[in-house]
Amino acid sequence: MYSMNPSFVIQFVDYYLKNFKDAFSTDGNVFSKVFENNIINRIRPVAKKLTVDKILVLLDKIAYWCFKEQKNEIGQENICDIIMKYNEYQDDEVQFLYLVDACLQARILRETTSGGKYRFVDKNILSYFVARELIRIWNDNLDDSDLINLIKYIRYGINANIILFVTYLTDNLYLIRNIIDSTLKYTEDWLPFNAIDVNVPYLA
Repeated sequence: MYSMNPSFVIQFVDYYLKNFKDAFSTDGNVFSKVFENNIINRIRPVAKKLTVDKILVLLDKIAYWCFKEQKNEIGQENICDIIMKYNEYQDDEVQFLYLVDACLQARILRETTSGGKYRFVDKNILSYFVARELIRIWNDNLDDSDLINLIKYIRYGINANIILFVTYLTDNLYLIRNIIDSTLKYTEDWLPFNAIDVNVPYLA
């Protein structure tokens, strides 16, 4: 997964929507499955006390916290709060040490030099888990406010990658249509993307 520029993401989403049946059965679906399997294969051998699904869901929520707080690091207290809310909602008993140890061993999270703080090992993995949580929020509540903000500020940070992952991971045509319509609305005054001429304002 590469750091995609906003213009590429817009073109990709538009192409994906117009060629949905072919894209879902080939490129997009293959990419998402390969990426997902790579993560699952990291987690499975070290998921001694928790199921892989539980770890994935909690990583979704940890990534979403980082996204909403606009922080690269998350502290132990914040992770414990996420686990507590998860346990209350799911009537479960996930423990902090079991989750974090598995994520560290799986090389999904790493401990920072700040002490008691953690971050995702790379931005693509962070983007993937944020995208999963955004899709879940949409499916549960039809809330697209986070997606609209992502599109509005698509040129910043990892927003373009998150949008690309959302497109890869969902088969919801209505959601994809919303993404492309909102993207066109917020980028209608942009200069056309030129792969040869790199002197483009929003890539500078």
